[in-house]
Amino acid sequence: MAASAAELIVGPGLRFQQPSEAATIAQSGDTVRIMPGTYYDCAVWRADDLTIEGSGESTRVTDRVCDGKAIFVIVGSNVRILNLTLARARHFEGHGAAIRAEGRDLSLNRLLIENNQDGIFAPGAMGGVLRIEQSIFRNNGAMPGSTPSAAVRVGALQALVIRNTVFEGGRGKGAVLSAAAWTGLEGCNIDAGAEMESATVTVEGALRAISNRIEAGAGPRGYRAAILALPPRIQQRLIVTGNRLEGHGQLLVNWSGQSMELSQNDVEPGSLVATMQGAWWYAARQWLRVAWNQMRVFARQFVQVLRTIRQDVTAA
Repeated sequence: MAASAAELIVGPGLRFQQPSEAATIAQSGDTVRIMPGTYYDCAVWRADDLTIEGSGESTRVTDRVCDGKAIFVIVGSNVRILNLTLARARHFEGHGAAIRAEGRDLSLNRLLIENNQDGIFAPGAMGGVLRIEQSIFRNNGAMPGSTPSAAVRVGALQALVIRNTVFEGGRGKGAVLSAAAWTGLEGCNIDAGAEMESATVTVEGALRAISNRIEAGAGPRGYRAAILALPPRIQQRLIVTGNRLEGHGQLLVNWSGQSMELSQNDVEPGSLVATMQGAWWYAARQWLRVAWNQMRVFARQFVQVLRTIRQDVTAA
């Protein structure tokens, strides 16, 4: 922490009456404390090594998004956010998030993330690790058929770690959509949500799921699934231990080609701990998609060549 680190206090009647006012002057290493209250505000946090702390659920930041992205846009790296509520983020394109993580290494603890189009969105351009602990996600996600959304949605991070966190209800593509190289779920309670369109959790990398209760979601091609594993950039392992599948279906649908370590999981009669059924269909669809895109590129290049030839003939 910088030697000149300051404590910035936000609240009614104080120097900083809104979180966005503190965000404009916050420096590396500062701590921002947000007093109880409802703040119709949003903020872009650019400094590194910040701590942003509320007073529990009574600190509520709601209803506005900055830069068309999120209530809190985190540009700085190594930021900690804890003890507050972020709610009702909306954008006309359907991707208003409670938090958009654009820096590296964000830690979230004891948050209530409620009724946003996206809960947490981390594009992953900077890599790093997203850690979420002891938090509640309630009724997040956009309506079915709109832009992809989830309570937690991450791109190519080094790791996504979620511990002792509850997911209640929700809409969109799932509770967790992770393209991180490694995803860890431990001690979580994850509901599918009546309006979710796919598996409750989808991962595109290594997985370590331990001691979770996960409800089976709609799943792909009629396979009700708690976890769907898709092909990763680098082949690793799927470790699924001590989990309980809530409802009928599959705890793990493995379309990733990765090896599995399965032990001490609890599923009801007629359900499966794991299956690879349907993996061939997914691989074939992906191959056809790549082939189709290559054909479109070739067609555009061919049309451009014909236009060039016609222009040369006309000029002659």
